Amino acid sequence: MPVPTKHDCKIEGMTLDDNQLWLQQDQTLVGIIADESTKSIDFGDSYRIFVAMDTRDCKTLLRETLPVNMSPDFPYYLNANTYEPINKVICTQGYEAVFCYDAVAKKLLPAMTPQFLTERSAEDAQSGMPAGLEIWRHFLIGNTLDFGAYVFDISEKSKPKAVMPVAEYESPEDASYISLFLLETKTGLHQAFIPTLNEDQDGTEVKRLFKKPLQVNTTIKKSARDNRFIVLKHKKGAASSAIDMQEMKEVELPDDVAAKGAQDILAWLKKQ
Repeated sequence: MPVPTKHDCKIEGMTLDDNQLWLQQDQTLVGIIADESTKSIDFGDSYRIFVAMDTRDCKTLLRETLPVNMSPDFPYYLNANTYEPINKVICTQGYEAVFCYDAVAKKLLPAMTPQFLTERSAEDAQSGMPAGLEIWRHFLIGNTLDFGAYVFDISEKSKPKAVMPVAEYESPEDASYISLFLLETKTGLHQAFIPTLNEDQDGTEVKRLFKKPLQVNTTIKKSARDNRFIVLKHKKGAASSAIDMQEMKEVELPDDVAAKGAQDILAWLKKQ
């Protein structure tokens, strides 16, 4: 049967612009609304009720109130770009957790709380503010102001797992955190990512650093995780790859340098 191109369903309650989305292929209308049940005496309407509706018969599939998003007047917003054909989840990013609706199972995944290598402390009132979500394969990649990026593996949706960065560098320019993730593409192969904020600092860009996935050692000594330069040893052969955390890019190593030990490579990098 062809998929309908329109529907007549309407979610009851107050909503903000662009905070409803029709998942056409799954015939599901999702939205985040406010009503009297979430209204705050001090802050007014609180947009934190997640609703999913079957657009074939307009029956409610899910209606669940999310926890207060730091303050009752901070709405949750749908991240429309997280919905794609592979994972079929639509997510919303809060200050303290990420919530995703599974359009196949018709339920919310467990709340995902961002995890970082080191403890975060707020620089100002904007620290930790949600700054976008992206999906790559079965990884959900999020970003925040000041606190930096985090990743979850949602391949097993009922048990999402936090993926820790292998390195983390504090920018000398603005004291923000730059995190390096090695995400597995298939058995033994990894791609390197450094999630960054866009120019307007209201969305996330995910920089892919390797030209193609590599077999690299994903374990980095604790004492070296906060260095500007990160050296990743290849599992096959004597070569290594190097990442400049400050510039957020892979450094092209001459063949004779790439074949040297980590300390010699670091010495070469510091001279450049």
